Amino acid sequence: MHARTMLAVALLSSLSLPALADTHAAVSLNGFNVQLKDLNLADGVAPELTWSYGSASIHSTDARQQGWAQISDPWSHSWNPIWGATNDADQVSIIPATLDGLSKYGNGTQHVASGPGGLAGLSVSTHAVAGQSVTSHAGFGQNFTLTAGTQATFSVMVEGNLSGTGYSGGWIPPYGTDGFNSGAWFAADMSVGALHQGVSASGGNNWVWQPDAYDSSLDGQTLRLTIKNTGNTDKNYWLNLSGDAVATETLAPVPEPSTYAMLGAGLLLLGATARRRRQG
Repeated sequence: MHARTMLAVALLSSLSLPALADTHAAVSLNGFNVQLKDLNLADGVAPELTWSYGSASIHSTDARQQGWAQISDPWSHSWNPIWGATNDADQVSIIPATLDGLSKYGNGTQHVASGPGGLAGLSVSTHAVAGQSVTSHAGFGQNFTLTAGTQATFSVMVEGNLSGTGYSGGWIPPYGTDGFNSGAWFAADMSVGALHQGVSASGGNNWVWQPDAYDSSLDGQTLRLTIKNTGNTDKNYWLNLSGDAVATETLAPVPEPSTYAMLGAGLLLLGATARRRRQG
C-alpha cells in the first residue's frame, strides 16, 4: 500500500463512529390481590375493605442527543451528552379507567388499567438507539377504607427486563474521562402511607472499561405489604403502585472541527506530494 493511501486510511479511521446500538428496559405489575384478616374476633365486626376515589397517570420523555459538553462535579470528571428536543406526555384519569400512552417518537409505552378490585394491570417500556434517552412512568393510586380491627395484605407480581448491546466502534474517549456508552433501569413500587415495598434493576456498559453487552430479567417477584388497623374505628388509607423504565444510548461525538482540519491538511499534503512526484 502506498504511503499516501496509508495516511488517508489512518485519518479516516480516526473519524470512525460506533455501530448502531440498542438499549431496552421494561417492567409490568399484574395479579394484584388483597387478603383480609380479622384482628379482633370479639368485636363482632367483619373485616372489610372498601375502595373509593383514585387516579391513574402516565408520563414519558423522549430526548435526542444534541452535541457534547464537558461536565464536572466534586467527585468526577466525564464527558456527557447534552440532551435536547425533550417531549413530555402527561395524562391523568379518574378511575376506574384504562390509560395507554406512547412517547413523542414512539420509543416509550405506558399502560394502566383499574377495576372494581383495584389495579388490573400496569406496564411501561423504553427503547433507545444511539443518541436517544427515553423514560416511561405509570402510576396508580386509590383510597380505601379498612374496618376496625382488620388487617389487609396487598400483593402484586412484578416482571421486568433490561438489555443493551456491546460497543464495537473505533472511538475512544480522551484520557481521564469515563466514556459512558449505554444504560438501562427499571423499578416497581408499592406503598401505603409510610409502608413501602419496591424492587429495581440496572445495567450498562462503558466505551473504555466495560464495552460488553448486558442483559438482566426479573421473572415474577412478588411485592407484598401488610397494613393493620388496630383501632376501634374505620380508617382511610391511600394505596400507590408505580412502574418506571429508562433507556439511554449515548452517541459518539461528531468529530471536532480541528479533526476535520487535520484530515483536510493531510489530504492537501498528499495532493502536493503527488504533484511534486509527477513534476519530477
